[in-house]
Amino acid sequence: MNALRLIENYDNYSDMTDYEEASNFMDLFASDSMMIYNDLLGLSEKSTISVRDYADLLVRRGRSPKIDVKNITHGNIYNDNDNWLVDIHFDKSLLYTDTDGILLSSIEYYEGADHKITVSVAMDKISERVYIKSIEGSIDSHIERLPEHYAAVQYTSPRDKEVLCNDKKLVFNSFDQSLVPASPNFTYYDDDANMTVIKKPGTAELYSFKFRPTHWRVKPRLEIGLGHFYNFGEGGTGGKGLNFGVDFGYIFPSSGKIKFGVFSGLACSISSMSFSMGGLDYSYQTSGGVADVDGDDYVRHYKFSSIEQSVKATDLMIPIYLDIDYRIARSYSVYVQVGLKNFMNLSSKTDDVKAIADIWGVYPQYGNLVLDGPWGDDNSIIYNNFGKNRELNSVSDIKQSLLSYTIDGFIGVGVRIKLIKSILLDMGANYQYGFMNLNEGVDNSAKELVSYTVTEGEKLRSLFNSLEKVHRQTFNVNLGVMYKF
Repeated sequence: MNALRLIENYDNYSDMTDYEEASNFMDLFASDSMMIYNDLLGLSEKSTISVRDYADLLVRRGRSPKIDVKNITHGNIYNDNDNWLVDIHFDKSLLYTDTDGILLSSIEYYEGADHKITVSVAMDKISERVYIKSIEGSIDSHIERLPEHYAAVQYTSPRDKEVLCNDKKLVFNSFDQSLVPASPNFTYYDDDANMTVIKKPGTAELYSFKFRPTHWRVKPRLEIGLGHFYNFGEGGTGGKGLNFGVDFGYIFPSSGKIKFGVFSGLACSISSMSFSMGGLDYSYQTSGGVADVDGDDYVRHYKFSSIEQSVKATDLMIPIYLDIDYRIARSYSVYVQVGLKNFMNLSSKTDDVKAIADIWGVYPQYGNLVLDGPWGDDNSIIYNNFGKNRELNSVSDIKQSLLSYTIDGFIGVGVRIKLIKSILLDMGANYQYGFMNLNEGVDNSAKELVSYTVTEGEKLRSLFNSLEKVHRQTFNVNLGVMYKF
């Protein structure tokens, strides 16, 4: 009975909060210098500790300790000449707060395991004093003893559970705290979260996090078309183009790895298209005021070795698109974009048609007389512009300009790589398709390729006008630098 009463006092005095209670605790032992099993959490890394140091640590660094002793059993009484002895067995758990306000619970830390304690109680046969002769213990847990120097994180938001401490994810206990090594290194997989580590004032190692996610994006960029930039319908493909500008975007709040954003921007688009034909034969019968200088009708023949024309355009381009970003790691992510490109034509320049051709005339009324070059003693007389390799440089009366407003659709993919904290390298590619005909409204009813009058000379039809449909269709590559704020 005296032994069980001693264990009861051990249980009561273990909740010591001052040195008077500590003195009562130490009086339970044979000596305050004797070494006992150390079940203190976070106050000492030693497996055994003196009774004096045990009491001092708990009073000096523990706050409001709650000690639970349960499942008490005892063995048989035996003696060692001077003392009667009995071994008392029980389970023990501890709960207290350290000086930084960190809650320390052996049940929480060791995931439900109790300390298994064996106390050897002795009674002196002469003085009948009952005291603790030894304390041994163990705990059935794979978790290593909490070091004397440690830190803790106070849970404040769901993002906290994704924070890494020394490359390990934080695990919070029922007190919303996570115990971590001293001087921890905290990282978060998503730099967009803009995590700030806060140390609680007046504490050595109690931390919390504040997240201020970045939602806005600015991206100067350059986009270059690969291969042909325009589709000419039955006329094939050709041209080239590029644009440069700045995109602005907003990223919707998200705590996951997938982020959705909407972007727009302003860009200057510069493009050109070239048309050429060669090896073309063309002829027509003159009539009605378009005869030669003598008023004779004839059949006018052309054999073109080349016909060329180019169009240059400058547009204000306004993209509007959805951006879906998937973060693979802290330093890089991949994305998909889908949207529209709005083109407002600022200027367009259509060059003259340039051609080289052999030109001759056949006069059926004179026995199919053929006139095919200059004549006279020194070949100085040019008759009806007949001749070999004649250079033609003129446009028809039909003028043209590109449609003032057109819309293209596009879909693209890319990758973003972190350069420094708020700046990313953005590289991607996209497929672009125009929905509208650039030369819609152009009068292409005229069918003649070329015509000639004595007074006005050659008139070549614009090759651009001969196209039924022109629209953008290309693959682009783009390179930019994105700033997050």
